[in-house]
Amino acid sequence: MSEQLLWDIANMSDEYTIVGERVPCAIAVLLLGEGAYALNPVGHEALGLPILAFCPEDERESWLLDECGIVMADFSAWLSEHAGEVAAVLDTVLIGNRAEYERLIACVADDKREQFAAEWHDTHRSSMNDIGARAKRLAASLRARETKSGGDPDE
Repeated sequence: MSEQLLWDIANMSDEYTIVGERVPCAIAVLLLGEGAYALNPVGHEALGLPILAFCPEDERESWLLDECGIVMADFSAWLSEHAGEVAAVLDTVLIGNRAEYERLIACVADDKREQFAAEWHDTHRSSMNDIGARAKRLAASLRARETKSGGDPDE
């Protein structure tokens, strides 16, 4: 398993980050923003994801193949095979200052963490564009896809 890296999700709304390996994070952000978000490294030099929404189709396909090793024609099959990995990194999407969040949630009792996380999200979100909620829905959808295709949802 590769090192878990911190990434900034560059968007026109709120400050969000995601944690994970490069390819699953890039695919998660590509799906999450439909090509309109970029993925920028935080504290490391790994190559991120450019905004692809306005690129010609052949450039998007070329980026996917060159940077992720995925042939566009096989994307659906790749996503079914890696749905659990992509869902797992979508679970790490967080609004606001991640270091502050992690410091605070460490002090919260286990049975109150879900409530704290929801309140953190609501108090830090200023945009109607709720990227965090969309990440949760997309992760759930990918897990359902994985279950239908016979994958292990707990991997």
